[in-house]
Amino acid sequence: MIRINLIGRRVRRKARAPKGQLFVFLAILVVELVFMFVWYQRAQGDLDLATRRAREVHQKVVKLDKLKKQWDAWQKKKKGIKARMKVLERLRYIQTGPARMLRFFSYMLTKLPETPSNLEELKAQELAGWDTRWDPRRVWLTRLIDKKGNVTMEGMAIDHGDVAELYKRMESSAYVVALNPGSQELERMKTKLNLGFMPVKFRANWQVRYTVPINLAMGTTGIEGVK
Repeated sequence: MIRINLIGRRVRRKARAPKGQLFVFLAILVVELVFMFVWYQRAQGDLDLATRRAREVHQKVVKLDKLKKQWDAWQKKKKGIKARMKVLERLRYIQTGPARMLRFFSYMLTKLPETPSNLEELKAQELAGWDTRWDPRRVWLTRLIDKKGNVTMEGMAIDHGDVAELYKRMESSAYVVALNPGSQELERMKTKLNLGFMPVKFRANWQVRYTVPINLAMGTTGIEGVK
């Protein structure tokens, strides 16, 4: 027998989420979106700032590199100018040095009179080790040869003491380097005059230094050519 259920079955309704929870979810989503937007804007600002600073640093580096190249070029140019100036200065010393040295020799072989106007200079000579009572006319030079800075000098003197005073004055000179006294011997001069003595013939050599600045040549004595 077939049975027919005319009452029907009960249909269970699906549970629905409360509306309050939906609003909370939407609010959280909006907050997250706003937070992400703000974070993005801040990150973008930081990125832009970092990019701008990096660009400024790069520009400064380029500028400094350009300045460095200009500085290096100037240093090269300056070095070349200094080298040329040294050559010109040396040539000037070589040109004027011999004349200045001969002027010193002339001064060295000239006796200063003991006058009030010469007292300071005579004192400076004594400080340099000179015997101011010595008469330079007791010595006369006969030969002075300069071969590439090697100077050979020959002369005559009354006695050995005069030669010693001459060498003492030469050693106080800024132009004379490594004086080698050489030889000294008595010389009988061929003359009809009876001199009453046999002069001393001497020979010496030294290295000459023409590149002596005026302030160094003046030295502490204030006399040009005297140390």
